[in-house]
Amino acid sequence: MATNSDNRAYPTLSVVIPCFNEQATIRDLLAALDAQTYPHDRIEVIIVDGLSTDSTRDVIRAFQQERSGLKIQLIDNAKRIIPEAMNAGILAA
Repeated sequence: MATNSDNRAYPTLSVVIPCFNEQATIRDLLAALDAQTYPHDRIEVIIVDGLSTDSTRDVIRAFQQERSGLKIQLIDNAKRIIPEAMNAGILAA
């Protein structure tokens, strides 16, 4: 991974993830993003959740607490429509 002084050469990368009831897979996805060699201070992860009814949000929050290297933002998608989720994520980026 590049040192902090080299990070200016890297553009900020926004990863928008629409999700709904992904408790079984969301941790693996976040861990895969966390394992990337791209500088973490140049990555923002925006999870747009369709108001999951399982423990997806708890898994995301737990990951946020355990691994502070990634900037993870969790926002709601009350309409539960993927294009709405993408639009909300892009707007938040």
